[in-house]
Amino acid sequence: MKEVPENRQKTLRNSEKVDYFDPFLERNLEHPTTNGETLTHLLKASLGTGILAMPLAFQCSGLITGVFATVFVSFVCTYCSYSLVKCAHTLYRRTRVTSMSYADVAEVAFANGPKWSRNLSSVTRQYVLWLLFITYFGTCSVYTVIIASNFDQLFTYHMGYELNLRSFIAMLLIPLILLSYVPNLKYLAPVSMVANLLMATGLGITFYYTLCDVPNISERPAMGSFETFPTFFCLTVFAMEAIGVVNLRY
Repeated sequence: MKEVPENRQKTLRNSEKVDYFDPFLERNLEHPTTNGETLTHLLKASLGTGILAMPLAFQCSGLITGVFATVFVSFVCTYCSYSLVKCAHTLYRRTRVTSMSYADVAEVAFANGPKWSRNLSSVTRQYVLWLLFITYFGTCSVYTVIIASNFDQLFTYHMGYELNLRSFIAMLLIPLILLSYVPNLKYLAPVSMVANLLMATGLGITFYYTLCDVPNISERPAMGSFETFPTFFCLTVFAMEAIGVVNLRY
């Protein structure tokens, strides 16, 4: 794991006067992304094809509960992203470091916090890294299955016979690995833009057919059961969560 420099570990007393430090003017990136490119990445990460699972989420929560709960989950996700960015900006100036990863922010926040928290900084870093790994390993696995399922349906429709779903997942392995080897978000911006356009087109077509012959709203339950609400919560977070991407730019 990457070690955090010593200057990040220094705790600044409130009585100390710190000269103004602008991390964005001091930041020297070889291939910085523009605001438009950053927005493209955030849209791709936040509003992915997980939106297609929202009808199932509303089925689990009920229409009325689903609307208010979706607004609440959206607010929580946005607030958490905002808090992460604000904390990172504060720590940039305190430690005079121009950029930090999500795990760096967690570690440095504990290292510059109360005395009881300073010894937990390294543990906190590992904890955040493991949570990010679990989150995005699961997310990418689900998206791989979604992509393979779409190819499977197209193949079956046009060829007239089926292949094992795992065969399509194996075929996707090489292009996915090659995309993962692109180290720079600047180079991935055109890919994200094309993906956003294709996703918007696909969602538009899907919503068109979904909204045709919509049944009466009174036929749908307004409230869901408590047992299925966790499923709603998971699907909603899956559809809009992008905390791992937020701090890469800001």
